[in-house]
Amino acid sequence: MQPEFVPKLAAVLDAYFTQPDVMGLSRLYDVTVSTLYGPAVGWLAVARELTEQLDRGNTRETPIR
Repeated sequence: MQPEFVPKLAAVLDAYFTQPDVMGLSRLYDVTVSTLYGPAVGWLAVARELTEQLDRGNTRETPIR
């Protein structure tokens, strides 16, 4: 993901998801997002953490079956 899209992802997360929603999704896909845990979630930090990890998103290599 290009860096200029991180604020847009943060806005989408804020508009459409709650903290428990994203925590559930991250557990479902076995992804640890450390910035989700705390008294108040910072969606920009969450979006940045999700996009900075190379093994997440569309860069993850999936074996062909």
